[in-house]
Amino acid sequence: MSSKNVFIVYAHPELKSLNGAILDATTEVLKSRGHTVTVSDLYRMGFNPLLGRKDLTVDPKNPDVFQWLYEITQASVDGHITDDIRSEQAKLDAADLVIFQFPFYWMGLPAILKGWFDRVMHPGYATELPFKTFDLGRFKGKQAMFSITCGGTKEVYSDRGLMGDINVIL
Repeated sequence: MSSKNVFIVYAHPELKSLNGAILDATTEVLKSRGHTVTVSDLYRMGFNPLLGRKDLTVDPKNPDVFQWLYEITQASVDGHITDDIRSEQAKLDAADLVIFQFPFYWMGLPAILKGWFDRVMHPGYATELPFKTFDLGRFKGKQAMFSITCGGTKEVYSDRGLMGDINVIL
């Protein structure tokens, strides 16, 4: 197996947790097999999950009404996005494999990770117009994996369980 660049996006507030142990074990195993591992620990980085005008390094076209979709797409194409977003995008671009390690909170992603997706994987970067997505897009040939922990039993997250089938929820 050839060496890969692996990017892990870690979204848990505590390193001394099951998620932290999984992060440590994953990093150790991957490095021992000759892979390069880069980790973005969103909580320790103080990653700001809130998208808005501050994501642009130029003034919006219309200062009275911020049209996020239009503004972020154009800013991305023109290179006018903030360094924190650009840094995460550079890690994605360099990666052969991206692993998202997080706990299942309130039937979804932790807010900080949802904000990471919103700010980093925005239109103009993750998707290019006209419709360069999926097998035609920027991430063609890359792999991604979700490593998720949850505080319930297999039965609770089954098709007849209290919470429903986790595969459907995800």
